[in-house]
Amino acid sequence: MQRLNKQRKVLVGNTGCGQPRYYAFPSLLRRHDGTILIAYKNGVKHMLDPEASLDTLVLDPASGEIVSKRTVDRTPGWIHQNPELTRMPDGSIVLYDDIQKPGWTKARTGLRVYRSTDDGVTFHDEGWFPQVGDFGIGYTFDDAVVEGSGSKADGSRSAVMLAMSFPELAGGIRAVHAVWTDDHGRSWTHIRNLNEEFAYAFNESSLLPFDEGFVIVARGDDRTTKAYRTDKTFRRLADRELSAQYDSIGHVGRPKLFVRDGQTFLLCRNIAKGEKAGTLRLYRFDPATLEVGGSVQLDANEYAAGHSYYAESFMTERDGRPLFHVITYVPTTVADMPDIVWLSFDWGELTGAFE
Repeated sequence: MQRLNKQRKVLVGNTGCGQPRYYAFPSLLRRHDGTILIAYKNGVKHMLDPEASLDTLVLDPASGEIVSKRTVDRTPGWIHQNPELTRMPDGSIVLYDDIQKPGWTKARTGLRVYRSTDDGVTFHDEGWFPQVGDFGIGYTFDDAVVEGSGSKADGSRSAVMLAMSFPELAGGIRAVHAVWTDDHGRSWTHIRNLNEEFAYAFNESSLLPFDEGFVIVARGDDRTTKAYRTDKTFRRLADRELSAQYDSIGHVGRPKLFVRDGQTFLLCRNIAKGEKAGTLRLYRFDPATLEVGGSVQLDANEYAAGHSYYAESFMTERDGRPLFHVITYVPTTVADMPDIVWLSFDWGELTGAFE
């Protein structure tokens, strides 16, 4: 395995902070001025904290400095667990957050919605995510802006999203749904229950528009990983069980698909077969065939998998060379208490290291 040159910087960490904190589950979005908005959990445990706040920071990748830090919400008794940032077609930024209850068993209250109309400087609490069809939503995974509304092609732009319902919420089932909005996230329409469509029980998943439809990579409840190609209404067209076909893929976490220079890549936590710890990996991925064309390990540790490697990425350029940046969470100074960490790689070197 080729050793990669990488830069590592702790953005929010436990060094010198007294009582250790659990900083985790970052989501990012590039602002109009080129800075990077990052939302994350600020708690004391992986889950079932007494409470945990929803925090944001703004990173200037050119200088490496943090421009600002803010707490979006610290409601007593709420655990802000899994934030997800998205930009709507009207330019507003919406921050969705999985609100969970303290106690002995994981239980969700619902999905809270915060909106920014000043490019992430401030957020307004819009209340609970509305019920979609028969289902209450507790967790969102990925989204895309597309032409048309739902199955229409009327020249408008709408957003589609993968969103998950749970037994303790309206509808009473655990399933991932495709939903869409034509009013920038103020109301949503149900498209399809994807667990039923795929005949596959899954949760964390990534969404990429492709060939008048979509590609989805999904983490199965049975610790498998599968990829699907669908039409624009999320009817299944093709599928492949990646974890059965490739030794390099086991059980992924929080997968993210993206396109760079005409090629598609998959960034995710990977737990290899028979292992308990996870690694952070980048895969080449063919959305037409749903095949993997090689991978490279970006980072690894020996902690329990849940304490690391939900990750999102962005690109910059320095002296004419593209740089690949990853924002993730991983313990650095306190065992099992992760920090928000920024990893940077030379893109040319990185893509040359695929195996």
